[in-house]
Amino acid sequence: MEQNSVLHHIAIATCEYDKYVMFFQSIGMNEQKRSGIKPNRQFWFKQGIQIKEVSSYDSNYAVDHIALCACDSKKVVEQASQFGCLLSEIDDNWFVLSNGISIELINGEK
Repeated sequence: MEQNSVLHHIAIATCEYDKYVMFFQSIGMNEQKRSGIKPNRQFWFKQGIQIKEVSSYDSNYAVDHIALCACDSKKVVEQASQFGCLLSEIDDNWFVLSNGISIELINGEK
């Protein structure tokens, strides 16, 4: 079976941005990049974790989104809609699982 999608990263939403960044650094994860200013900072680790600062939790999920590398994003979106997922208003490479978690599709392989 051909591999079409692989995990790229998981984004964790937190009101405790500094604490989360320091924790993941303390267990040996390495910075890939960072962006934004308080209260909207983001920090990516090379190991596939993204910390996304939020001022409050808008849902019951601390997982902001899951990003997948997909060789054929259009095909994945078509499959997702067949399984009852909704297209996201963010962009055409995003969809939402039935439990509310957003999926981001990144073209190519990790």
